[in-house]
Amino acid sequence: MSKDYRYEVKFVIGEDKLPEVKEWIVNHTNFCKSYPDRQVNSVYFDDLDFSSVRDNLAGVPDRVKNRLRWYGFIDFENKTTPILEQKIRSGRVGTKIKTPMPILKNKLESLSVSSIRKMIVKECKHDNYFLTNYFIPILYVKYSRKYYEDSLGIRLTIDSDICFSRLRLNSSLTNQAKLQYSKQIIEIKFDRSMKNHVAKLLSCLSLSPQRHSKYLMGLAKFNEVQYF
Repeated sequence: MSKDYRYEVKFVIGEDKLPEVKEWIVNHTNFCKSYPDRQVNSVYFDDLDFSSVRDNLAGVPDRVKNRLRWYGFIDFENKTTPILEQKIRSGRVGTKIKTPMPILKNKLESLSVSSIRKMIVKECKHDNYFLTNYFIPILYVKYSRKYYEDSLGIRLTIDSDICFSRLRLNSSLTNQAKLQYSKQIIEIKFDRSMKNHVAKLLSCLSLSPQRHSKYLMGLAKFNEVQYF
């Protein structure tokens, strides 16, 4: 297994639990802010059979999920290049394969979802697996993210103001129906060598980790799957 596979532990909390989490960060860890807060945007892809959804719900240990990710508000000049990411899970650990999409930089606001898809097809025409099996834009997710990191390289993020859009191919990303999600998502990412250390840190936090997928939760908000 590649050395860049890592663990991801997630917590889903309401606003009332946030003070407890902040107290834990201050008094039981040495996490510090590592990056300015920013908006994270993702377009998730799937096939006609919704294989990514089915694999997740069935708990398939080895599975793949594909998304386009960029940072910043879509209606302002975007300083970051969108990245096509293939998230690969192997049991309880995962990794990513990233492909920059400079052809889409500063164009996402003006293009239809269908046009975005076509431009990615043009850039990825060598990757027949991706294009054949996992290339229908399904869901757009955006949220605000806070970033923390400790002295051992363990990363923690807090996602809030989560918004889902079920995509219509002929409309732009800014002209889609939107549904808000009131929960916040805490995620801790760490190398496999840090497993015992993180377990000790989490023993001071009275929250239980749980599986959570923004992709599936978004589809559940639109009543397309049953999730939680």
